[in-house]
Amino acid sequence: MNKTKTKKSVKPKKASTTTQSAVSAKKTATKKAAEKVAPEATSYKLDMIPLSRIKTHEDINNRKVSRSGIDELAADLELNGLLQPIICWQGQDESEIEGKAVYLLAGQRRLKAIRKLKQNNSARFDELFGNGVPVHTIEGDRKKAIAAQLRENVQREEMDLKSILPFIEELKEEGMKNKDIAVAIAKSDAFVSQVLSIRKALGEEGVEALDKEEVGGREALEASKKVKKGKSKKEALEEAKTKTKSKKDKGRKRSEKRYSAKAVYKAWKAIPVRKLTTSVKLGVLDEALKYLAGETDSLPDELEVE
Repeated sequence: MNKTKTKKSVKPKKASTTTQSAVSAKKTATKKAAEKVAPEATSYKLDMIPLSRIKTHEDINNRKVSRSGIDELAADLELNGLLQPIICWQGQDESEIEGKAVYLLAGQRRLKAIRKLKQNNSARFDELFGNGVPVHTIEGDRKKAIAAQLRENVQREEMDLKSILPFIEELKEEGMKNKDIAVAIAKSDAFVSQVLSIRKALGEEGVEALDKEEVGGREALEASKKVKKGKSKKEALEEAKTKTKSKKDKGRKRSEKRYSAKAVYKAWKAIPVRKLTTSVKLGVLDEALKYLAGETDSLPDELEVE
């Protein structure tokens, strides 16, 4: 008779203590690395703050904004109310916010429109803001306030490069590394490095040209790259000024003529697939839609409309 052999069950080998320790150490290191890279969440509190307590802070870089459109925004506020709260910093003092001033970070145009409404129609102002202005307040130190201000404005594309540069330089002076600034403002390391390279590559003359809008933001970045590759600062800057002037002239010609939706769509479809990144193409599309909706008089340079 054939004897049936009984198979012995094989127990899985336990990982050695050394192996387990190595795996555990690797997991801990990975977790710490992720925590280091992950942006610190900004905690916003919604408060109703009297208009008189909303101030600007001397240590916070509040850029100048045009008064154009404030009357229209005030009229919209009068009709529809404030749809989006402004953002303010509570200041270094972390005690209770009651009775204290708060400092504006984002929403200058909305704040100006609220003040305009108070002048024009005090009864409607009292109806809307009698209990205070809706404000998202943040706590933390000055660095956190500056980073939050920059992040809010950059993500809404309300700031051009000439306005962004002082903010990033200020965070750098506060001792923050490029990668930490990038995380704080939700941008890439490369973006921060490129912005900081403008002053180094083009000098004070280049920064002044950017501030006076003699050189556009994109042209300034391109000029910085050219200087890094060996071109003289003077030559790169002159090329940037010429290109900026050409773009402005082209923009003025475009503003004198309104293009049809068909012409804009044709130009959009003509953009080579690999010429632009997806995010840039979406930005171009957004600007094109604003043009067609009548919200802006200029089309993005990437659209070659005939």
